Amino acid sequence: MISTNDYGSSEYSDVGNGATIWVEPDPPQFLANNAAVTSAISIGLSWSEGVSNGGTEVIDYRIWYTSESNANFVELDSGVLNEFYETSITLIPGQNYKFKV
Repeated sequence: MISTNDYGSSEYSDVGNGATIWVEPDPPQFLANNAAVTSAISIGLSWSEGVSNGGTEVIDYRIWYTSESNANFVELDSGVLNEFYETSITLIPGQNYKFKV
């Protein structure tokens, strides 16, 4: 295989040549309230991995949230290692929130 651009052509290489191509994993599925840890001021979340992991193991997750009165999501936590989480912020009772992983 040879690649060519405005600067010329590359040397010949075997197709694939041992390279691994990584793609983004699918987003997590089935985000839900984990009632076993949810209280009046915190929420527990659980989810499942996406259908495709993009070719390698998913090593952590990021969790985002927003209140009903705010359209901007704020990162709540990163480096979450498991498919469950309990908030590290205090939620206001009666306020509606949205979460995404």
